[in-house]
Amino acid sequence: MNNNDFIADGQHLLVNLKGKTMLVVDDVDINIELIKEILDGTNMNIVEEHNGQQAINSCLNDKSIDIVLMDIQMPIMNGYEATRQIKRVRPDLPIIAQTAYAFAEDISKSMAAGFNDYIAKPFDQTKLLEIIVRNFN
Repeated sequence: MNNNDFIADGQHLLVNLKGKTMLVVDDVDINIELIKEILDGTNMNIVEEHNGQQAINSCLNDKSIDIVLMDIQMPIMNGYEATRQIKRVRPDLPIIAQTAYAFAEDISKSMAAGFNDYIAKPFDQTKLLEIIVRNFN
């Protein structure tokens, strides 16, 4: 990415992520819709899954996935375990934890599981875009 891909228009960050694919993993449909709305206009392709096992399958079978936004608390398999398994096969794939908890122990547990970064819910567009760009660089 270069500086032209990440500019501020005074109110919003304008990010051109054309050609990039993000896997959004969350068991709550409204959360996925909100994330898609936040990322609308970035030109990024969005793939969605609803649990950790599906996320593993997507990351192993779809090499076009460039970055993952992973919820921590999900049915079937949580984000910690899914991240550990994904990182065994795709260690360079950036995975961002999205969590309702931002306590120091939650953050350190996320980093220990292999997440590259984290964002606490609810999050705003600017913060999410900053984290995404940081993890692409």
